[in-house]
Amino acid sequence: MITRRKDGSLNMSIQAIVILVMAMAVLGLGITLINNLRERLVNLPEAPPIPNPASASEPFTTNPAKLVVKSSGEDTFVASVYNDNFFGADDLVKIGLGDCTEEIPLDVVSLSEKINLGDHVEFAVRLKGLGTTPGTYLCKLQAKVGDVAKSTKQVEIIVNA
Repeated sequence: MITRRKDGSLNMSIQAIVILVMAMAVLGLGITLINNLRERLVNLPEAPPIPNPASASEPFTTNPAKLVVKSSGEDTFVASVYNDNFFGADDLVKIGLGDCTEEIPLDVVSLSEKINLGDHVEFAVRLKGLGTTPGTYLCKLQAKVGDVAKSTKQVEIIVNA
């Protein structure tokens, strides 16, 4: 009669458990990393409420009126946009940087939001200097749907060293 030893099957079970534990640890680290990156990229700092919200008479406002940013730093401001039939009910509106008096390396980031007809939405907007030469620039902020500017506002951007 032949007898079989079961040491091999026990060894394979331990290896399977070790691999499963390692896979769960790597999955947990991956989820944590993705959540941290998402928070950094998506969550804009809370901005104070705007004292002059957009209205039919002034459909695009900012707070502060003059935007200040460091040459290689970033700052947050609030833009308020009123929908006076500029945007459709399903349009996702975001704030972007349009033409400036000269070509300057600035980045403007905001989340996209829907604006109901006859209502306004306040956007927390991040303005980031990308090694911009210090100075004062006149630029147009744009309320855009996709790449199409639907409403604009001229602003003064002051870049400090």
